[in-house]
Amino acid sequence: MQNEPVNTRVTSGKKVRFSVIDKTILNAAKTVKSVYVQAENATAGGMLHSIHPKVKFFALIFMAVIISLVNDLMGQICISVFIFTLVLIGRINIPGMYKKVLFLAFFFGFLVVFPASLNIITPGKVILNLFSLDQSYQFWIYHIPQNIGFTSEGLQVVGLIFLRVWNSVSFSILIMLTTSFPAFIKSFKLVGVPDTFLMVITLAYKYIFILSRTIEETYLAL
Repeated sequence: MQNEPVNTRVTSGKKVRFSVIDKTILNAAKTVKSVYVQAENATAGGMLHSIHPKVKFFALIFMAVIISLVNDLMGQICISVFIFTLVLIGRINIPGMYKKVLFLAFFFGFLVVFPASLNIITPGKVILNLFSLDQSYQFWIYHIPQNIGFTSEGLQVVGLIFLRVWNSVSFSILIMLTTSFPAFIKSFKLVGVPDTFLMVITLAYKYIFILSRTIEETYLAL
């Protein structure tokens, strides 16, 4: 059974129909290619590109520690502003970068922890009541209050985790966009990572592009 066509493209005056599988493979291959080309071209650009990869490696570790230690929203916002300033200095494509950051931060930093904003998980002052039960319930060690709603403490927890994920992903992607992958991998020698392991990672990275290209051409040739 053939896949139902979902998209068309005009090629040499003829319409070429793409199925769901075709479109998925083409988009996946395109993504891998763009990431590979972007990483290979990371040595040219703004001022951040000229910084030694070892310095960026230690900066990444330092920022990870700072982000994990800051426990207030204002501090995390200040870190976000600092990272955004670095993005401007590095002349990075802001929409393209923050589109990736938003997806990861929204999923891992908001959707996953959003239930923590309810008073079922995080007790506190209810600022927005969702619904009320006939009475409160106790299931083993879990207490379900009569009034279910969002608490100020819970929203602060969700906001703090979201900003931590946002800042961590933002700075990590910033480092990736301003440092070539092979040069950054070599920086792991500073923490004692064996050369054999680094060589395997580098070879795997190099052949991802070749693999995606081969899969794309093989499938479309069928």
